[in-house]
Amino acid sequence: MSIFFRRCNSNFVSTTNFAHPAHAKNALLYLENKSVKSYGDIDTLSGRYASLLNSKYAIHKGDRVLARVTKSEDSVALYLAVLRLGAIYVPVNPAYTPTETNHYVDDVQPKAFITLAHHKDIQFLPKITHILSESTLKTEALNTTPDFSIEPVSPTDIASICYTSGTTGLPKGAMITHGALTKGGECLTSLWQFRSRDVLLHALPFYHVHGMFLSLSCCLFSQSSAIWLPKFDLPKAIKYMNKASVMSGVPTFYSRLLDSKDFKPSAYQNIRLFISGSAPLTSAVWDKFYLKTGNCLISFYATHILF
Repeated sequence: MSIFFRRCNSNFVSTTNFAHPAHAKNALLYLENKSVKSYGDIDTLSGRYASLLNSKYAIHKGDRVLARVTKSEDSVALYLAVLRLGAIYVPVNPAYTPTETNHYVDDVQPKAFITLAHHKDIQFLPKITHILSESTLKTEALNTTPDFSIEPVSPTDIASICYTSGTTGLPKGAMITHGALTKGGECLTSLWQFRSRDVLLHALPFYHVHGMFLSLSCCLFSQSSAIWLPKFDLPKAIKYMNKASVMSGVPTFYSRLLDSKDFKPSAYQNIRLFISGSAPLTSAVWDKFYLKTGNCLISFYATHILF
């Protein structure tokens, strides 16, 4: 991808330069099943999803795609596929009830809804053109020729809509632009000094700003890797920690680590940076973590205002 093309296209998929052939063989995701997905693998899978969504389901620039999906290599590819089409990715918490989901459906008015609970979400079919099972879509994508093109967008075009937690009423959709994703990712990659040799321990949800835009973006902009865990599981987090150089989590992750007898120097000695976000970090947890590990927990709660 030429520098000229990158400057002319503000699509987040383009600005990350993640699909550049120079690092196509570099590892992007280390999965729990011990398989490894390279940047080239995810680029190809993303191209397959983009081609399928565009050719069969008529997803185009500006269309909204609701996604209640399992955290996997496919969720990363699907997210990038929607963005590379210039469409708008709207993540939904997989645990939401039909009533909670209905608010998203009515507010977003999506053209497609990709879901891990097709049997439950099929009820929204009168309101949505396409309600697609994530497993069926995956099978279709694997049999689709990839389209590697990236839809040109402006920095102010919307890339994703993420909803607030709804503590003061119904959740409200926050519109996040391609330019904001790029600036936020570049800023944090520089601030936290991510390099291609870094390995991020990622046990965060992939339907929230922290797990999607902050943590993953740092990997994409630095061409580094992530240990991609489906969720935070204490024994597994400790098991994989010594293979990582950065960990990003929420305060409860660190509280649970501190309460574990297995959280020993041999587990965390390779971590250069511990990051806490999504919720306030108490001074008690910060102090205890510092005394235990000698590492300062970096808290960036409310830093989502970058977007």
